[in-house]
Amino acid sequence: MGTIGVLLPIALFLLANFQFVIAQDWLKTSKEELLKLRNDVNSYESKKSDIVFLVDTSGSLWTGDFDEEKKFVMNLLNEISVGNQATRVEVIPFGETASKFIDQISAPTLPTNKCTFNKKFKPMDQSINGWKTNMKDAFELAWEVCLNNGLKRSGQIKTVVMLLTDGYWNLRSLVSDPDKYAFKLKDFTEFGELATYIRGDPYEAVWQVDGVDPSECNNNCDVKAQCACGLVYGDYKCGCFKGYAGSGLVGQCHGK
Repeated sequence: MGTIGVLLPIALFLLANFQFVIAQDWLKTSKEELLKLRNDVNSYESKKSDIVFLVDTSGSLWTGDFDEEKKFVMNLLNEISVGNQATRVEVIPFGETASKFIDQISAPTLPTNKCTFNKKFKPMDQSINGWKTNMKDAFELAWEVCLNNGLKRSGQIKTVVMLLTDGYWNLRSLVSDPDKYAFKLKDFTEFGELATYIRGDPYEAVWQVDGVDPSECNNNCDVKAQCACGLVYGDYKCGCFKGYAGSGLVGQCHGK
């Protein structure tokens, strides 16, 4: 693939690089970069987005560091609605190889929501793709996802690519300007804090019923209700149909 100058016109690039940075107040030193990222995100007329996470699973990471990477992803998505009509999420872990572990963007199906994301992402193991740092394969998959997504979604919907890694020198061999959109943190524990500064959720609908199996609510929903997935928190609850109010459980939906 060679050296990458720009990932995609519709893509933003975020690198979390920790390994070669002295202790510093990252929020102060990165303030301008954070504002630039926020402004880029807000410059789109449509506020829906797709996010691609490239997650380093190589052997240079301690287990706790890998867990912090996953925590960053969860924290960033904590206030974001995930679903086919909201934000779709792709997760590409890379070690010796790279793979599309969660493919909500490249292979959208129902149900695609925060509930299905949590169920698959939380148990993702560090050894999934071996212990090397094959960043090149991860970039190639991200490129493929972004190009295909550009054909499927409105041009007003942005695609954000986030690379989480400690492999700065691996990145330098692939990207012409590795410091662009790069947030240099002194350690992995600052991941979660960074996430709270760049997340946001403009999508209004917070529940999805399409493709949700009633068994996810233990088949306890009233005949005037349906099992639904909460797109923000990733929880399943019974919801009464329009014109009814109540908990949605059996016998608990009443006309307004």
